[in-house]
Amino acid sequence: MAIRIQAITALPDFAPLQTFWQANQWHPNADWDFYRVIVQTRTAVLAPCAFVVFDGTEIVALLAARIEATNLPIHFGYATMANPSVRQLVCIDGGFIGAWEPGLYRLLLEFLRSFLVGQRLDLALISQVRMNSPLHGVLLEGPRRHRAVPTRDVSLHWLMRLPKTWPEFLAARSKKHRYWLKRLNNTMDRDFPGTWTIQVFSSEAQAPVFLRAAEKVADTTYHRGLGVGLCADEQNLRRLSLEGARGQLRGYLLLIKEKPCAFWYCATFGQTLHLCSTGYNSALRNYELGTILLMKVFQDHCGSITDTVDFGLGDAGYKQRFGTESYTESTFLVFSRTSRGSLLRAAIAVKTQCNDLTRRLLDKLQLTQLLKTFWRKKISARHAESPYTSQDPAKSALSKSDET
Repeated sequence: MAIRIQAITALPDFAPLQTFWQANQWHPNADWDFYRVIVQTRTAVLAPCAFVVFDGTEIVALLAARIEATNLPIHFGYATMANPSVRQLVCIDGGFIGAWEPGLYRLLLEFLRSFLVGQRLDLALISQVRMNSPLHGVLLEGPRRHRAVPTRDVSLHWLMRLPKTWPEFLAARSKKHRYWLKRLNNTMDRDFPGTWTIQVFSSEAQAPVFLRAAEKVADTTYHRGLGVGLCADEQNLRRLSLEGARGQLRGYLLLIKEKPCAFWYCATFGQTLHLCSTGYNSALRNYELGTILLMKVFQDHCGSITDTVDFGLGDAGYKQRFGTESYTESTFLVFSRTSRGSLLRAAIAVKTQCNDLTRRLLDKLQLTQLLKTFWRKKISARHAESPYTSQDPAKSALSKSDET
C-alpha cells in the first residue's frame, strides 16, 4: 500500500480520527479533549490542524497541530528587540501519535514545507524534540539553508521515579537534605504557629475554586511579568474542570492566615504525574513555600498508581535535586520557503548568535545566574509585599534558598 499524508484543518472533519487518536495518545498536551478545548478557546488559533499518515485506507500515525496568528518575539536576554506578527503552525508537544519512524518524519517534513507555502504560513514550531531521537536527526538533515533551526538552548527534561513509600523517599535523601526538609516545616510552625495550612483540590467542582485562589498568587510572580504561567482564563478553567471530572486534577494550595501564598498545579496522565505550574509570593521566598508544597505532592503519590513525576521543561535546581533521570531536548523552527520566511530565519540566526556569545561571556565571568535573578526580581518587584507577617521574611526564615 502507498503511504500518503493528508492535512485536516476543520474541526468537524476530525471525527474519523477520534478512535485512533484516543487509543494512541500518550501526553496530556495532545489529549483529544484538551486539544479541542485549546482550539476552541485560544483567540490566537485560526484553525485546528492534523497531519494524518495513511497506509492505504488505514491510519498509522498523526501529528496534532494548530494554526495561529501570533508574534515571534526576538529576545536578547529578557529584553524584546523585535516582535513581528506571524502566521505559524504549532506542532504540539506530545502530538506525534502512532507508529512514527524516520521515513515518515522525512515525508512529513517535505509535506510541511509545501503546506506552509500553500497556507501562506511563515513557519512551523516543533517543540521539545528529544536529542538524538529519530525526529531530531531528520530535522538536522540536508543543506544548512533548508534545515530546521533550533530556537532554544538545549534543555534538560527531568523525571523522578517515585518510591512505593514516603519513608523510602526520605531514605534516598542525604542526612543533610532530610534535615533541611524538616526544617522548612519547623520554620513555618515557628513564624506562623497554627495559621498555615495546605489544601488539596481534585474534583470538577473544586477546579474553579483552586484556579481563583492560584490566580491571586500567580499575579504576584515574575512569571506573570513575562506573560507565562497559570492564569484564571476560560482555557485553564475548562482544562482544570476536565481534569477534575476525570479524577486527574491535583491542585495544592498553601495558605497563611487564610490567604493563598503558594500553589502547585499538577495533573495525572496514565501513571505519570505532570507538574504543570507553580507560584509563590515573592516576599515569602525564603520560606521555600513551593518546596513545602512539593513534598506534600510527592508524599501523597508515593504508593499510588503513579510511578513517575514529570518535571517538565527546564533545569531548575529543585528538578536536579529531586529528579532521578533526565534527557535533553530542544525546540525547532521550520521556515517557509518564501522571502518573508527567509527574512525571519535570518533575524533568528542573528539573535541566536548574539545570545550565544553573550551567554558564553557571562558564564565565563560566572554572572549568568546573578543576572537572571536580577531580572526576575525586577520583573516581580511591583508585586512583592507581605501582608502575612510583621517580621522580615529574610530574617525570620532560612537565610539561603533555592525556591521551587
